[in-house]
Amino acid sequence: MKISYPLALNIRDQYKELGKKFNNLNEFTWKELAQITKLEVTNADSLDDLIKLPSLKKLVIKSENYNHFDSNIDLKNNTLINRIQDFSVIEKLTNLEELEIINDINIKKLDLTKLTKLKKLRLINNPRLIAVKNLEKLRNLEEVVIYGTNIKNYINFKEYILNTIYAKKNILDINMYHSLVEGSPQKSNFYAELYRLGFNKVRFAEKTGFADFALLTPAQVNQLFQMCYRFIKSNKLHHLSKYDRIKTIYNYVTTNITFDKEGIAKRDQK
Repeated sequence: MKISYPLALNIRDQYKELGKKFNNLNEFTWKELAQITKLEVTNADSLDDLIKLPSLKKLVIKSENYNHFDSNIDLKNNTLINRIQDFSVIEKLTNLEELEIINDINIKKLDLTKLTKLKKLRLINNPRLIAVKNLEKLRNLEEVVIYGTNIKNYINFKEYILNTIYAKKNILDINMYHSLVEGSPQKSNFYAELYRLGFNKVRFAEKTGFADFALLTPAQVNQLFQMCYRFIKSNKLHHLSKYDRIKTIYNYVTTNITFDKEGIAKRDQK
């Protein structure tokens, strides 16, 4: 059974970890492929042949952090990043228990509908990722870490909270917050209160330049949300375009809010 050369190299690396050898570069028997339960994909241009790994339970799709690259580096032909355009095969990997997609500049959407066995989900630093379908339907999640994305699609937050109440780690991208509370200050207050009472375990991550991310509780995000909502309302910004609203708020923040330089210095010393 033939496998694309880049993916075959990843499989060979996995075989080395298992202490096994084989002669052909990109040809495997069904039995050989069935022994692969975990795989890290790097420097690949297609995922299509993953469907030939019937026992795959852990999939890591990982590139180097492009933020660390020189601006003159060509990303299209860079061997440090994946060049995958079609991620739809992931939807068919119904035995997956762990899925990690890290530093990918191409993925735009992800459908989790059929990945009902998923226990661990990590979506980190994928700036073009705008939609994750049926995240709230998954009932076996033990760990969720999502940040550095632009996910904005509707997710039933109540259902998500109920289905992940026992997750050991539950971190969502702060960019998801507005759609999660459906732009409602009342719902924002409601979810913050659920957190205070111990019925909401979700925290929110904001990707930062000086660290991986800053972690905020629902109470902290709610406070920021309410302040922004009141500012927009009192200054009658609702009629403005999204761009003009952001510009007005940005100008206000940079003019009126100063950084706690002493506090930042103390933090950096710890």
